[in-house]
Amino acid sequence: MSYFCLLKVLASAQYEPGYCSFYEDCGLNPAVEGALIPPRVPCKDYRKVVNVTGDHYELLKSVCPMLAHGEGETLACCSIRQLTALQSSLTLSKAVLIRCPSCADNFAHIHCATTCSPNQSQILKITKTANITQPTGIVKEAVVGYEAYISMNFSDASFRSCKNIRIPATGGYAIATMCGRYGSTLCTPQRWLDFQGDSSNGLAPLDINFKLLSDGQTAGLPPGAVLSQDCEQSCPAVPQPPPLPKPFMIGRLDGVLVISIIIFSCIFFLIMCYVILECTVHIRKSKGTQKSISNKDQNENEIEHKISSKDVTCSDKASLATQEFLGSLFLAWGTIMARYPLIVLPVCLVVVLAFAVGIKDIELTTDPVQLWSAPESHAMREKAFHDAHFDPFYRTNQLILTAPHRHIQIYCVRFFLTDLIIELLELQQKIQAIEFWSDELNRTARLKDVCYTPLNPGNPSLTYCAVNTVLPKYSPLSFKDIPALGMSCMADYGGPVFPFLAVGGYENEEYTTAEALILTFSLNNYTRTDVKFNVVEEWERKFLKIVQEYQENPNTNFTFAYMAERSLEDEINRTTAEDIPIFMISYAVIFLYISRGSWGIFILQVDSKFLVGLGGILVVGCSVMASMGFYACIGVPSSLVILQVVPFLVLAVGADNIFIFVLEYQYTKKSFKNLTNPKLLDECVTYVYYEHYLTIVNEGLFNIAVCLLPTFVVCCILLGMDLRSGFLNLLTIVMITVDTVGVMTLWGIDFNAVSLINLVTAVGISVEFVSHLTRSFALSIRPTKVERAKEATANMGSAVFAGVAMTNLPGIVVLALAKAQLIQIFFFRLNLVITLLGMAHGLIFLPVLLSFLGMYSCLNKKAKEMELNSKATYHNISFENHEKSNGEIPIEPSYPVKADIVSKTTQEPSKFEIDIL
Repeated sequence: MSYFCLLKVLASAQYEPGYCSFYEDCGLNPAVEGALIPPRVPCKDYRKVVNVTGDHYELLKSVCPMLAHGEGETLACCSIRQLTALQSSLTLSKAVLIRCPSCADNFAHIHCATTCSPNQSQILKITKTANITQPTGIVKEAVVGYEAYISMNFSDASFRSCKNIRIPATGGYAIATMCGRYGSTLCTPQRWLDFQGDSSNGLAPLDINFKLLSDGQTAGLPPGAVLSQDCEQSCPAVPQPPPLPKPFMIGRLDGVLVISIIIFSCIFFLIMCYVILECTVHIRKSKGTQKSISNKDQNENEIEHKISSKDVTCSDKASLATQEFLGSLFLAWGTIMARYPLIVLPVCLVVVLAFAVGIKDIELTTDPVQLWSAPESHAMREKAFHDAHFDPFYRTNQLILTAPHRHIQIYCVRFFLTDLIIELLELQQKIQAIEFWSDELNRTARLKDVCYTPLNPGNPSLTYCAVNTVLPKYSPLSFKDIPALGMSCMADYGGPVFPFLAVGGYENEEYTTAEALILTFSLNNYTRTDVKFNVVEEWERKFLKIVQEYQENPNTNFTFAYMAERSLEDEINRTTAEDIPIFMISYAVIFLYISRGSWGIFILQVDSKFLVGLGGILVVGCSVMASMGFYACIGVPSSLVILQVVPFLVLAVGADNIFIFVLEYQYTKKSFKNLTNPKLLDECVTYVYYEHYLTIVNEGLFNIAVCLLPTFVVCCILLGMDLRSGFLNLLTIVMITVDTVGVMTLWGIDFNAVSLINLVTAVGISVEFVSHLTRSFALSIRPTKVERAKEATANMGSAVFAGVAMTNLPGIVVLALAKAQLIQIFFFRLNLVITLLGMAHGLIFLPVLLSFLGMYSCLNKKAKEMELNSKATYHNISFENHEKSNGEIPIEPSYPVKADIVSKTTQEPSKFEIDIL
């Protein structure tokens, strides 16, 4: 190792290089008593340096390696006896400094240079001598004091390499023991060297007066110095973190925004080109050979339709075939249900009751960990492994106490007052004395049966229970022990009571200025299947009861906050129970709206119209009970969130169907009731959400995608294999979901498990907003897409608005009165956003989108519809003429003819028509 450039001599000119000022050991210093090592001093001897060889060189190389230049080429001013004494002295210091090898080398270098340097006469000046009698009786002059000259650069570098070394036993700095009364805080390089040269420190054999030179000569750490955890200067500099990537910009605009605008513009341009091309092709096609069919609509307006036989494509034929198959299927189903009500209703009631019986075995998940974490997530798997091998993490029950109304004396902090400490002790003893009868243990249970005993788990007792409190700290009358390690006081159970766990409300580490006391009881935790789980929860319930009674006591000096491990679960159950009336009011409002909205007024006439709303509510209620009972029977656990979300989802879908059925029934022609109505009733498949995710983002995208894919497939099937309408349907649903996420960000709604459930629900509700309108558009036979969009919006839009939007909004508004933040944010806000966005997209955006990009009407179906409508018109006229000929009062239909188009011409009745007449 290369050494430090450290020493400079200010000796007189007569001192030449290669001469020694003292040599050989002269015995013990008579002026030093009680030293830790024998204070051996050298003899004054101005002589030439000695060439060290053999054992002498090996010893020099071991003690002062920086002075060894090879055997036969090394010169030194110290004998073997001097090196032995120097080795004994350095050994004590190295035991403390060895944690930083560079510091130990620097320290040894200082004393090796003054003792053995070949230029000794130039780097020190003898200031004090004493006569010492040798064992042979000869009196020799010994050196007991001298001045040593060291460059300031080297002394500063050596001091910096040593000042941060800690002594493991005490945790204090080693420099504090080598700087005397100044300690580590006030120690400087000069004071550090002065203490080393003070013979009264018990280590130095003589007095050394170190003189620091500041004439510009430098001395520093050698290159490649040994690194250590305490060597601050020799440790490499902490690398700076790489600079943050610059934001992606295009000019002065955000790059992502610019690219999004370009993509949107391109898509808009392509759509417009497609619309123009589609219109051009359609106009050219309409100029060919065509068949004209003239008929009237419901308002007796003339409509000219020209349908070419070439226009009927395979797609139209497939669409008509699918519609006819679905129509016949649902017609048969509806006919059977309506024909045998006395059989269907009891059977359905029995099935519902059979499933609803399972509700008595329903298992509610109330554990917050299981409620919000996926069972197969990485964290849950690790927790299960830990619980299986090391038992669950202990349970925490804690009180934080303050005394805000007590006067604070200038020399006495708030919690050093005796009466407060005694009151805290009484409260602690009262809690520790909790006992109750346990059926699980078949005996009286106490704290020792459930408490966490880390030092004696095999033989628990009250003494070994882990209770953290400030009380043990009053035994030593100090928050910290005197050593710099600052070891905390020990609690009764044998563990430390750390100040930051016993008090609070302090700045920095001034624990004596604390404004709060912390009392913590640690209990063992168990799996929910363990019999002791109920015992520990019962103890916590008793703990909360005592604390609540203590808080209500007007004579207490404390104001405090408290919690138990079960507090979060209890709070979820409590707020849910408090909000149940709010949900009941919400459902009642929706029921009243359905009852009134179905027919406009409360009325009980021949048809018992008010019972329509009641029947719809009963159907929804039966659906909820049957589904929950079924899953309870097969052992699928539920949760309070599901209990609150499922009724809303089922109610939205059920109410929508109620309004569609009622409005379709109102529009159906009441005259000539024996005529079969070819109009098919609309059906929509709803998708029940589920909670299953590993990571909230990836699994959320997966869940939503799983809902969207079958939505697209089923909608395409129910729309008569119309892929384009199914895609437009899907696009609108995706837009509703994406916009909901955007509003969540603007309204401060976090994306978590509850909001994910609502987003999955949003997909199902969005189907109700868009699918019925799209199907109505697909089934319309109006000549243009704009007219078909108008007809779909006028006929089906009102049902969607009344059945979905106005059914949800009254109940959602009531949820704003809920006390629980969970209900206000994730149910009121999210459901309101979903309903408003669904209504805007379904009733505003979707009709416009269909008028541009929707499919043209199925020409094959249009021809058959017009033929059927012509027959229906002939039957109506024949029926009315027959009634008139019998002298009866003419019958006027109370509603317009449902058929979209009424034929202008009277056709000859077919055999089927003659049979009907």
